[in-house]
Amino acid sequence: MHGLVATALGGDAKGALVLVHEIFNYGVNLKQLMHDLVHYLRDIIVLRVAPDEKSLIDLTAQERETLLNLGSDHAIDVLQRMFRMVSSTVDRVAQSSFPRLELEMIMVRM
Repeated sequence: MHGLVATALGGDAKGALVLVHEIFNYGVNLKQLMHDLVHYLRDIIVLRVAPDEKSLIDLTAQERETLLNLGSDHAIDVLQRMFRMVSSTVDRVAQSSFPRLELEMIMVRM
């Protein structure tokens, strides 16, 4: 998750495509990956809005710090836009004849 979000936030479309290729070749369930990505982005946004509310997110201290660092340099509206893009693509990836291509294109758009 971290790599996908980091490449998207960094504007590294090439790096995102390489990661998608590796993920696909490893045999990861892309539907589950998309669900996990939605939750990952949600957690980053929640930490940006309410970093001291530990009850809102079930993460270790290290995971919290990682997500805080990942999202800290980006405006909440950018993170929300990414969240909307990913959440609206979950079903398309799950139902597509070409789920890898759907994932690649969402990563390039982000």
